[in-house]
Amino acid sequence: MSRIRANLITNQSADGAPTVEKGLAIQNGLVVTGIATATGRIGVGTVTTSERDALSNKKKGQIIFNESKSRLEYYDGNGWILVDVPPVISGSDVTEVDSNAGGNQTFVISGSNFTSGGTISFVGTDNSEFNASSTTFNNSGQITAVAPRASFLNSKESYKVKFTAPSGLFGISSPIISVDTSPTWSTAAGNIASVLEGASVNVTPSATDSDGDTITYSETTNNLGGAGFSLNSTTGQITGTAADVSGDTTTSFTLRATANSKTADRSFNIITENKDGSTAAKALQYGSEVITAQGGSYNSTYEIRGNTLGEAAVGTLNSPTQGLTDSGSSTAQYSRGLARLSSTFIDALGGQSASGNVIRMTCGGVTSFMTDCKLWWTADSADGYGRTSISLGSTYAGRRSGSGTPDGGRPLCAYNLGYGNVIPYYHGNGYSGGYSGSSWHTSCTTWIRQY
Repeated sequence: MSRIRANLITNQSADGAPTVEKGLAIQNGLVVTGIATATGRIGVGTVTTSERDALSNKKKGQIIFNESKSRLEYYDGNGWILVDVPPVISGSDVTEVDSNAGGNQTFVISGSNFTSGGTISFVGTDNSEFNASSTTFNNSGQITAVAPRASFLNSKESYKVKFTAPSGLFGISSPIISVDTSPTWSTAAGNIASVLEGASVNVTPSATDSDGDTITYSETTNNLGGAGFSLNSTTGQITGTAADVSGDTTTSFTLRATANSKTADRSFNIITENKDGSTAAKALQYGSEVITAQGGSYNSTYEIRGNTLGEAAVGTLNSPTQGLTDSGSSTAQYSRGLARLSSTFIDALGGQSASGNVIRMTCGGVTSFMTDCKLWWTADSADGYGRTSISLGSTYAGRRSGSGTPDGGRPLCAYNLGYGNVIPYYHGNGYSGGYSGSSWHTSCTTWIRQY
């Protein structure tokens, strides 16, 4: 800096030290872009980007302070290179995102060397990257970013946070943002069971969690207990006995699935039916509903009497009034045999099985035990219900004493097999059955038990 002409030094600092202003000519034609010598400090010239681009005679290694960028730049012979300090990201106020929650998540990112105009992005474990939908510069130590929750994928957790400055320099954190989704219900909302009053219920609405977290269940309402039901908090299973109701009653309730503090609610209902017989729709149906109403199971013993659930209640394939008004049929108490359709109902109580059950049939004072067989109703084997060979006896202990095929015209019976010869049903018109081996229209009772 020798040989600077003194008459070009036109300014003086507050302490009297001379300064050389930007743009002053120096010997050899060099343009000084800013040297300050006040108090022993030496600096570089301050120019805007447009002023920088207008500089002539640029030399490799020349340094300026770009006021437009608030950063140092040096000339490498080809262009101006930014001299910058990379940003540092130290943390985020949000470290867990529920990607199923919908909407946006706001993050307050802390660190240092942040600059205005930069961009926050998030980097997954596979190095895939997406930008925040907005990045707001708060100060050099804090950035606020907003991103869609759905952009965070469970398969790519945990995410790193990256800040890229306008200069292109960036800083990236360690993995600090995990993804923990709420559980998802597998069972559709609405009715999940219809059960008779006094009957047991066993139904299991369920949810899953993509993170593999353990799910627990709870009721946010308080309605299950009053209807006779209880909830298993571990499995979600609802069990209990439906309380008596005066009419069909819908119990509505809301279940909550919780996994690692994340929750999902869903509304369900259970209908308790009151089968009072007031209409056809409210009458008990064959099979399971009657078993339920009786409070039993297929491993219980049931009794069907010809007069209580015989021709009057069910009718036959021949006549709905057979045994009541038809010629040749008896109407006396306990004097009728079984109507064909009521006998089919007995079949249903037996579980529709051709094995594992014992049929005890009593006509008058004669009893026969039929074993490991189905109650057959026609003589034609082509319809799937034809006659079949059965084991039978006159006592329970001797229920397999003999075997044979029932009489062709009376397929339910033990007739002509020598072990009681009972006939509860006869397929001809004008008969209700109840044959004791010597007389018709005797009382007929049938029990079925699975063993």
